[in-house]
Amino acid sequence: MKNLLLLALPVCMFMTVTSCGPSAAEKAKQDSLAAEHVKDSMRTNIESAEKVLKSNPNSGAKEVNTAIKAYTDFANKYPSDTMTPEYLLRASTRFSAIGNFSQSVALLETIIDQHKDFKRYDDALWLAANIYAEYLPTVNHGDERAKELYSFIIARYPGSNYAVQSAELIKYIGVPADSLYNAVVPDKDKGK
Repeated sequence: MKNLLLLALPVCMFMTVTSCGPSAAEKAKQDSLAAEHVKDSMRTNIESAEKVLKSNPNSGAKEVNTAIKAYTDFANKYPSDTMTPEYLLRASTRFSAIGNFSQSVALLETIIDQHKDFKRYDDALWLAANIYAEYLPTVNHGDERAKELYSFIIARYPGSNYAVQSAELIKYIGVPADSLYNAVVPDKDKGK
């Protein structure tokens, strides 16, 4: 009997210790709920930041940066989420609005590289091409990247408004602004 008790004691101790904590399935469920709570909280931050920007069209840098941070925090934490490319696009437009074209195009390049199935992929391509052509032509061969993107738009979206506009704009990449001005404005109208 004594030997039986000695054998039963470790078994009882093991059962007591393992029955105190949640099961693996319960733990996974708790972790999943906690992760969803974090994601919901991040979405709420985005909605709050957007509400502030919409309520005040003349929002300052602080409000714009709060929105950008909310978008990019979500994108960094959930790179595979279906909303990530949309939030990156929104952050990109905010960066452009404050004149930070390098950051804007960096986010667009992330969409172009990692979110090829994004429903607004053509918007990302178009915006990136325009930023390179207009604001960053000499930064890391921006003019060449603009040509690549315009050509890609023409090939991938033939007949679309973006393709038509790309076909026209690609002709002017690298052409100095004063040359364009001279070609468009007749001599008699200059200086008026």
